[in-house]
Amino acid sequence: MKKMVCLVLLAGCFISSYATDARVLTMGGNDNFFMDDVSIFRNPANINYYPNMLIGSLGVYLADSSDTGQLAALRLQNKQPQKPYGGTILSYSLNQSSESGNQYPLLSIGAVFNRYDPLLNYVDPTSSDFLKAFGPNKRDLVAPVGKIDLMLGYAMQNGAMIGVGTYLAFQRENKNNLNYETNIYKGDVGINWPIAKSMNLEVSFGLASLTAKGKVFRQISPVAIDTVNDTIADNNLSFKGDIRLFSALTALNGDFVPHLSVERIGLNGFDVMNYTLGLGVNINIDKGFFWAGIDGLVEQRNYSKVNSFKKDSLPTGIGGRLSAGIERNVVWDWLVLRIGVSKKLLYVSDGGENGHWEQNPESDGSDEDFAAVGIGVNIENRFRIDGVLAENIFYTFTNLISAPQHHLMNRITLTYSF
Repeated sequence: MKKMVCLVLLAGCFISSYATDARVLTMGGNDNFFMDDVSIFRNPANINYYPNMLIGSLGVYLADSSDTGQLAALRLQNKQPQKPYGGTILSYSLNQSSESGNQYPLLSIGAVFNRYDPLLNYVDPTSSDFLKAFGPNKRDLVAPVGKIDLMLGYAMQNGAMIGVGTYLAFQRENKNNLNYETNIYKGDVGINWPIAKSMNLEVSFGLASLTAKGKVFRQISPVAIDTVNDTIADNNLSFKGDIRLFSALTALNGDFVPHLSVERIGLNGFDVMNYTLGLGVNINIDKGFFWAGIDGLVEQRNYSKVNSFKKDSLPTGIGGRLSAGIERNVVWDWLVLRIGVSKKLLYVSDGGENGHWEQNPESDGSDEDFAAVGIGVNIENRFRIDGVLAENIFYTFTNLISAPQHHLMNRITLTYSF
């Protein structure tokens, strides 16, 4: 019976599939305290941990109001997942004559195409980050193309790793005698260094240049709309620094991981500073893996020009986030189940008497949800498929005992080591 239940769940899961790093999303929503292949985007030195690997993601499934309801089955459409990406890491060992199998020194290059970097949210008028910065006025910007990650890494004989990376997304267009432009150019450097026998220090730093020019539609009267040129950013600089230390816990077969990051997003009339300081542990358990961590958070937004917000306002959010995740092989060695939770609380204040509490969503189907469940297939630790299950899957039993639902999964990530 147990095998039959798993087979039915798997059959339902693979009917509909899609993307980003599904393992991280179902293991607490962030990878601050453990290593995953998505870590190559926070520190290019980490590509040396994943030599000769293919990475792919089918995209994010976006549901809308027509996907549920009494007549949902009559309105089903072929909706394609959004924001897919894919690429590869190629590595060459400079120690080909080693008889012990030690492949270091190692040279690695990586290229990933079409990945949606989080910075793009600040030049996308439909994103929540953009709306927080510039308000609800309708804006017309061009979406960038390219979206290319290029990385180069080198692992030394002693296991020390260094890496550099860049991210490019760009577009320039002339429409109705108005120049539109949207560009993001990022550069990152990083190290992963064994500073002791059982301790690794990971440090990365990145700079980014943002440009976004278009037009804005402003309501100047109940019946009139004004259209003017709009410059969201013009080669504005942003940066992010990230430090974490992996210290082995031999008794627990895991690591103790302190973490610190500082990030600034700079735009015209708006900038945000994010500070994160946290402590976490990750533990290898029988046929699985567990991690938990707590972060202290400070999020400061500075509005320095008149838009839909008060001029020169400086709201600051102070709080924390508690996260945890667990994965374990079940029934067969190749089948993995995961669950993760993350609770974020911030008190947002303008420095005076005005203030309120904010938290991440409890269950709206977004990446910020309190809880997530995932399923994975791991064949010989080489071919991996990781998916994020829809929150109602255990209630609808993959639609076998209920009306049609809008999706069974919302993301899938695939990797293959060769």
